[in-house]
Amino acid sequence: KLQLAEVVEASQAACDVYTSAYNTTARAYKVVQDNLAARVTDRKGEWKHLKTVSCVLGKLAGLQAHGSLAENSTVSRFQGCYTSDFTNQDLTIPVKPAPAREACPVMPAWPCTDSFIQEEYSKLPANTVAATCKSACSAEPMPASTLAPTQASWKRVATGLGEADLSTYAQDMGAGGGQFMITWSTSSAPSDADDHSTYEFAAEFTVPGTITAAGAPSSAGAKCSDGSYFVEVDVSCTRGACNLPAKMYTGTGFNRICYDKAYGLVSPSSTNNQCDWSIDTQPFKALYVGSDDGNYHCYGYKSLSGNTWRNSLKAISIWYMQNPTPTPAPTPVPPPTLAPAPASSWARVATGLGETDLSSNARGMGAGGGQFM
Repeated sequence: KLQLAEVVEASQAACDVYTSAYNTTARAYKVVQDNLAARVTDRKGEWKHLKTVSCVLGKLAGLQAHGSLAENSTVSRFQGCYTSDFTNQDLTIPVKPAPAREACPVMPAWPCTDSFIQEEYSKLPANTVAATCKSACSAEPMPASTLAPTQASWKRVATGLGEADLSTYAQDMGAGGGQFMITWSTSSAPSDADDHSTYEFAAEFTVPGTITAAGAPSSAGAKCSDGSYFVEVDVSCTRGACNLPAKMYTGTGFNRICYDKAYGLVSPSSTNNQCDWSIDTQPFKALYVGSDDGNYHCYGYKSLSGNTWRNSLKAISIWYMQNPTPTPAPTPVPPPTLAPAPASSWARVATGLGETDLSSNARGMGAGGGQFM
């Protein structure tokens, strides 16, 4: 029974590891697919417009007489440039779904459970009573669906317009490696605000050093070069066309920025190196989750193109990478200690002169293999 328990435990552990790895990889594959689909759409649009421009320039180069552009018959030459199909099949990338997760093997019955007793003892001869099932195995393991998470996942901690204080999450944020993600939508609200994959855009970044997620040292405003206020991070767009710089600034230790009124990312203009900045007409770029009191606009999104979404933003959330709850190592279970079997010995049952009846000793004689002396 002990060996069977070890087999079941090892099989269950292998299944949990495989399931965790599959789920993590499948999510990563979906992120890549979504990002690829957005890029394909962009490339097709770029191809069509560039081909149209090339067509028009070709027509213009073919004109030989001055004043030709004023003639209606000549203007009609350009119509084909806007109606032609410039589809490039090489830019069409078929979507391939991730392979389905394979099923884990069916586990044998755990020793001394009802199913084990039925399976192992049901074929005993009639009128034979089985001994009480005893096992040194650990308790029956939980099914895989009830086990603690075994993989890292994104946890949402801030959303929408308003003051935020994330300092209570600082320890968990640090345990997750200081990895953060901001998701937002500009055209429609996500179908499920608790599912980061339902937002239109997502940008990820990692904050170095100790995570404190507290307030800024002061609300007076500071330059990007002041390391007590700001730290530069690499920004990776993982969903949609984020239209943000590849490098931006966030608060040191992921503390609040924008005059201590928001968490997020900011990139200064080429003529102003102050990173505390309220979203306005200056050529800063920002992605803020915080407050907007009318004086300091520390909530919203301003892109590289200069487009701005403040109160018109449909949704925005901050997430951090949460490590799984550590699974304690199983306590080794020692094998059962069996009492030593008694040595066989001779038992005297009859002696001397007189009538003798040994029938009362028959059972013991049989148990001894019918050996007499």
